Amino acid sequence: MDNGILNQYNGFDTYYRGNDRYLINVLVRFILLLKGGVFMITHKQEFKKELNLKVIIKAYMILFALIMVIFCSIKGPLAWGEYDDYTLPAASLLNDHNFSITESDINYYNGLFPERAVFDANTLKVLSGYQTRDGNGIITWYFPTYAIISLPLVLTLHWLNLPASYGFMYTNILLVMILVVVVYKYLKASDKKKMAVILLLTINPIIFYIPWLSGEILIFAFLGLMMVSWYNNWYKRAAIFLSIAGTLNATVMTAGFIMILEYLVKWIKNKPSDKTIPAYMKSNFLEIIKYGCCYIIGIVPMIYNYYNTIT
Repeated sequence: MDNGILNQYNGFDTYYRGNDRYLINVLVRFILLLKGGVFMITHKQEFKKELNLKVIIKAYMILFALIMVIFCSIKGPLAWGEYDDYTLPAASLLNDHNFSITESDINYYNGLFPERAVFDANTLKVLSGYQTRDGNGIITWYFPTYAIISLPLVLTLHWLNLPASYGFMYTNILLVMILVVVVYKYLKASDKKKMAVILLLTINPIIFYIPWLSGEILIFAFLGLMMVSWYNNWYKRAAIFLSIAGTLNATVMTAGFIMILEYLVKWIKNKPSDKTIPAYMKSNFLEIIKYGCCYIIGIVPMIYNYYNTIT
């Protein structure tokens, strides 16, 4: 081949190959840029969806709270069943700073809750519970956990010259709202799952218990907090919440056996291979004791009633 033609061919080939690499480089960069743009758009859309879901959850919680407050304020507290066991201790705590119900506590109750002034001296004869060791009063069947937690709102309404008995009802709303806020803020799950849980917690028959002057909402709320903590592997918090619910209903404490069993199984699984069980137990003894102590709250009512009542 003629040297001129050969050189011309080689030059063309070099030019072609160089431009080919350049075109490929430009094409790759364009594809990456396009892909990045698509990713950013998709990510932005997903972010907007996530943001919109968060806004929806917050709006729903606010709307639910407002509806419950309005509904309960119009309907008023419902005094059914064992409401006296749950509300009388509030008067006793304020009157003579103890849990036993006496005639003076009943008079104080009628003054504190004039809209519910239905009790008289005969109430002590029909009130369910235990007689105190000194024979001067009655300790209600249910431990006054609900009365203690309701006192801040009861006193606030009393100070505002509003019907103080509404304080129990508003405490019920507050307990449910604390539960759903904890689910939203702390449950280790996606926002979709959080929304589903919140809907399940608020759209169910428990809402009909909110106006009732009773501890059922407290049990429901603290068991819900226990479940969130247990799901998140916060065993000590779960045990405390379960124990608080257990002060009103000892049967719920049976869930503690399952929690303790799971705790021990996970504890054994996490044992280093180079340690024996006795050595491992010794190194974690304090943590095990701390966890066990979280359940003590649940047996406080039994201990209190044993030493202060005629059983």
